[in-house]
Amino acid sequence: MENQDSNHTVMLGFSVCTINGNLNVYGSFKLLKGLLSIFQSDESGQLLVIQKADVVFFQKLHAVSEEIIAADPPRSGGLIKFLENIKINEKFVLTSGNVNADRSLNNYVSIKQKVYQLNEMHYPIDLGKIGKNYILSSFGDVEAYIGESDKKKRTCRFCGGKIPGVKFDDEAHAISESLGNKLLYCNEECDRCNHKRFVRIEQDFINAHLILYSLHRKKGKKGILNVGGKNITIDNKKTDGFIEIKTDADFTTVKENGILDFTIQEPRLKFAPQNVYKCLCKFAVSVIDKKHLKRLSETIYWLGSDCTKTKLPPIWFMITYEMYDQPQIRIFIKKETANMILPDFVVQLNILNIQYLYIFPFVDDKEFMLSESSKSAMENLFGLSKYFEIASSLDNKLPLVLRFNIINQEGAEIMTIGKSEFDSLSDKELQAKYPNVSGFLINNNA
Repeated sequence: MENQDSNHTVMLGFSVCTINGNLNVYGSFKLLKGLLSIFQSDESGQLLVIQKADVVFFQKLHAVSEEIIAADPPRSGGLIKFLENIKINEKFVLTSGNVNADRSLNNYVSIKQKVYQLNEMHYPIDLGKIGKNYILSSFGDVEAYIGESDKKKRTCRFCGGKIPGVKFDDEAHAISESLGNKLLYCNEECDRCNHKRFVRIEQDFINAHLILYSLHRKKGKKGILNVGGKNITIDNKKTDGFIEIKTDADFTTVKENGILDFTIQEPRLKFAPQNVYKCLCKFAVSVIDKKHLKRLSETIYWLGSDCTKTKLPPIWFMITYEMYDQPQIRIFIKKETANMILPDFVVQLNILNIQYLYIFPFVDDKEFMLSESSKSAMENLFGLSKYFEIASSLDNKLPLVLRFNIINQEGAEIMTIGKSEFDSLSDKELQAKYPNVSGFLINNNA
């Protein structure tokens, strides 16, 4: 876990592996000794490989967090937040070195399986089945600049441009910064493609997820965003994150049953499903090993053009119990010995508590449409039945459809209040006057 630099400073390097992800920690012993004190040790003082985030762990963490952040604010702030997001009583693993440096399937999945097993949970990826058919590349746990580091030698992955015909002056995020990406960059995306070519498809993808990011108060390129819509308004500038929903749903059922499911449409946030699919593929092209780009030339052309296809493979998504502040993307690349009916490339993208699963629609200049036998083979490996299937071919702009689930906590209530009173009171005044109210029904005529 430690070594010495040329100035005889003792340096430490280890990884913290949790259900939500892996984080590499590296720094001087002087800087990190306070952090080391929060972890459990054996009688000889050696750190235990298996740790538990019990009450004592969080008490120790809170006791040293300010000191650690003050010593190295840029790096330590994210480290403390990562540790704070571990669930109470969750078991996690400490390993020597940087566990994320090896992106192989065996290394990545085996450590995740260990953590899941410790917490008596089933890890959804079957190492044996997938490992026989695919090689995994995983990105998002550590900072990475994908592609050629020398600007003079770069070729843009998306337009084929080279210096001096194009410029590579600005950092290009491999996944949109608006989605919280602070770690993944694509060296091989020119400034023109970065700033202009994909604006439309990235905006559609952001529109489809904007309310989710706002509800979770997650920071993107412009910080925590407000949403101003026709049927939903979210004001994150207020301390309590005010949410206004306009719907015909009967909220009185919440009082009676404690739960309400309803759906609203938000016409001001429109997106085309095909643009969402294009954007998903653009993210994957940004991180995949450049040796595969020639096979994906038709997909890359489709991404950056106005060309639309009337028939495309579906994409799948599911809601997970994990929350990803930093997007993570995994690309499964088929082995030559794999089942022939499987797709050559499968991609998983995690943003917030959503996981997307999808394939590249064009490989080797051929359209890849999933047959029922191909879907059956994917079910055996990736568990497609756990996902919702989305038709991705539609190119018309659709209003965002949101399905809400409101649960009235015990001791709280939803109350009808006149609009004039609601507008006249500040957030603090409303909270003081109605301390047990979890939401208000606004009567616009009172």
